[in-house]
Amino acid sequence: MKNVAVGRIWKAAEREMRGAGHSEKTIRNYRDLFAELERQCPGGDYNADVGKEYANRGAYSPRYSRMRARIVKIADRYASGEMPCTGKPVGGKTVTPKSAEFESLLEGLDGYADDRGLAAKTRSDYRYMASLYLVYLEGNGVTSLREAKASTVAGFISHLSEAGSKSPKSLIVSHLRPLFVMAGRDDLYRASQMVGARQPHEPHTVLDDADAEALAAVCVNGDVPAASAAATLLALTTGLRGCDIACLELSCIDWRRTLITIVQRKTGNPVTVPLLPAVADAIARYILDERPDTGDPHVFLGSRQPHRPFKNASSIRDLIEVAFIAAGIERTPVGTRILRHSAATRMLRSGEVPLATISAVLGHAGPSTTEAYLEADSGHMLECVLPLPKGAMA
Repeated sequence: MKNVAVGRIWKAAEREMRGAGHSEKTIRNYRDLFAELERQCPGGDYNADVGKEYANRGAYSPRYSRMRARIVKIADRYASGEMPCTGKPVGGKTVTPKSAEFESLLEGLDGYADDRGLAAKTRSDYRYMASLYLVYLEGNGVTSLREAKASTVAGFISHLSEAGSKSPKSLIVSHLRPLFVMAGRDDLYRASQMVGARQPHEPHTVLDDADAEALAAVCVNGDVPAASAAATLLALTTGLRGCDIACLELSCIDWRRTLITIVQRKTGNPVTVPLLPAVADAIARYILDERPDTGDPHVFLGSRQPHRPFKNASSIRDLIEVAFIAAGIERTPVGTRILRHSAATRMLRSGEVPLATISAVLGHAGPSTTEAYLEADSGHMLECVLPLPKGAMA
């Protein structure tokens, strides 16, 4: 294995990533990691021993450790004479219609999403599905949305299915509808409602009693850092999305009335959720003992200077993963989604919270969306749902 400049490896990796269609955000993340690796290598030349030490060094989250290991693997391949092989982009290749009118529609869709204050991921999903639909229209000789017939919606969904798409109809049409609303095509919107009927599916995975109790216990007993405890208990007891927890600001917390009020990033809707004592205690411990002393209004901040706020839900997932590991939970996927599902089923199980209220707390467009989350036969529901963990009520 020959010595080669880390900067040279990064340039090769960047070319490959851009050719594969990776997002600018992903490229920036890789660039930062390569710069960090370069600082560890004497003279900036990559050394396999230094790389191994860099990959195995402790990090503030398991996800960050995996990213370091991935960077070292790329460097090792290049130093051995192979291409970096950075892999395919998660979001797939970019698709763009050729029609000037369609390009204008996409710009209008971006403005529509911005006006509603939607999260970047949601805007990206809407634009991607709209682009696919408009490219489909062009492939069928339609270059103006005014010429599109209602039948093109069903045809588009069949086209995606034949192309190997595994996305459910309900997801496809939910990402298409903003385009139809923005363009004033009520007929296409109604057509999407007809073809987007929800299909039966298996109940979502939720935490069982033992795992929920263990997760609450490590958070309440101080077995994990206060930031992990606060993020985990927030998701476990309120059902808030990870992106909303990441963007939570100090002003959103009403300590006196024990409430949290936010504007949801995905929907732009305001929502108020209760702040349970254990959650309030964990947040207070984090603010007083761990949170960097800055003027930034966000609750959760990066531990390294310049202590920026979290950009997305992945950082919240990292905090929650620490709690899952401490609790010894290995049978279920990690993240806010499973905690969100668990919170929803607990509220339904209590029998005291109306479905419309659960829908509002979860930030759904209506109760029908919530029903899809909570579909299950009564026997399964009794097995998988649980009362609020005792540790979270202390």
